[in-house]
Amino acid sequence: MSDLKTFSFKTCIEQSLAKDTPLDDVESSKKYVIDVIEKLIYKDSAPDSVKEEYKKNKLICSKILDSLFILFQSPNLDVEEELANSMIDSLETMKQSWILSMERKTITVYGGYSLYVDVVPIAIQFYKQLWDINYISQNTRVSRSVLQKKYTEICPDESYRFAHVLFALSWLNLLRVHNSNTILFNQKTSLDF
Repeated sequence: MSDLKTFSFKTCIEQSLAKDTPLDDVESSKKYVIDVIEKLIYKDSAPDSVKEEYKKNKLICSKILDSLFILFQSPNLDVEEELANSMIDSLETMKQSWILSMERKTITVYGGYSLYVDVVPIAIQFYKQLWDINYISQNTRVSRSVLQKKYTEICPDESYRFAHVLFALSWLNLLRVHNSNTILFNQKTSLDF
């Protein structure tokens, strides 16, 4: 995976532009960059989490590349250079999210579902804070959107999505999700906080 870490969109785009492809052939230029990145991502050694993260962002990546190569056709490129650099920075940030996804450790639970190991302490901390403010004793049943709002209030800077925290709490048998929209807190848990 070190190839992905050392990969640079800027260098790859420059290589694409240096080829004999006409500048107005946006599809060929974009295809060159996409092919290079997909060779790195779909290698056998690449974890599935990287492939999944790439699949989520592939359409956005493609649209940014389209816009970037169209921008390169502009006669005023030196004026729009800041915009082009911003687009390349966005692609680099996207690449970092792919790399971050492989650094997040998962375990397989419940017949094939993946649980992020790092989210379990966050989920326990969130549950403990709900317990401390008597939220759980006052609300045995709550909608998912209300609990998600509470999560963003209590844990505003967490890097994991609410769905991951909810799954971890369910795995710990602290709550159940009913019909994907109603959350039932277990009043008798095997864990003591």
